[in-house]
Amino acid sequence: MISFRFDIDTRRGLVERVPPLLDLLGRFGIRATFFCVMGREANLAEIVRLRLLADRSKKSPLNVEAKGGLLSIAKAALLPRAVGFRNGELLREIIGRGHELEPHGWSHIQWQRNIDRIDVRKHLGLALDHFQRVTGRPAVGFASPGRTWNDAALDAFDEAGLLYVGDMDGTAPFRPPGHAHLQLPITRFETIAEMRRRGLDDSQIGDIYIADLERDYCCLYEHPDDVGDRELAVFERLFQHVRALDLEPVTLEEIAWRS
Repeated sequence: MISFRFDIDTRRGLVERVPPLLDLLGRFGIRATFFCVMGREANLAEIVRLRLLADRSKKSPLNVEAKGGLLSIAKAALLPRAVGFRNGELLREIIGRGHELEPHGWSHIQWQRNIDRIDVRKHLGLALDHFQRVTGRPAVGFASPGRTWNDAALDAFDEAGLLYVGDMDGTAPFRPPGHAHLQLPITRFETIAEMRRRGLDDSQIGDIYIADLERDYCCLYEHPDDVGDRELAVFERLFQHVRALDLEPVTLEEIAWRS
């Protein structure tokens, strides 16, 4: 089982980067699963305060070039904009083009950097409620911002009746002990930007992704926020290989129902 997962964190990622990705997926007839933040982007005060409080080992560097440069990042921090709930037309287009769409939380930075201090049930409820308002249907899946979870979150997922969540590590679908929902792990959490920071070129990155297709369960992951022309070229080569092998990627919801 092969699935492509894209987590949308910002308005720029949704409005500017998702349409070209949809076009590329459409050219190859490949369906994917998208998760979108339903609230707004973080403001400057939240970014500074929560990054200062965060565990240093969990601080990840920004892919400044892919995110539009420092000016674009500064504008988003000073003038945060709504992501999912104010861009319903584009979210409905994702679904209309045959892909799965599910919520990716309400406030990305609050959940990822502050999960033990927030009311996770309230945050989850806001995301699920606004998702249903925008799409006209309840969510069946969920992806926590930053794959950050705790016991309260696992309980909240069950209470909300979610079929699956994509947060915990693993190599195959599984149910967390004592919980009803299914976990569908990412099998390669490293993004293109992170592999480049390791010194890999685009050809080597493509080879790694192609090798991943041989897994019995494969869930490849990326942020549309970071997908520019170079990243699209990596995915184009990967999709060509998928079609050459006559593979048929499926959505995470389909994997969950089969598991």
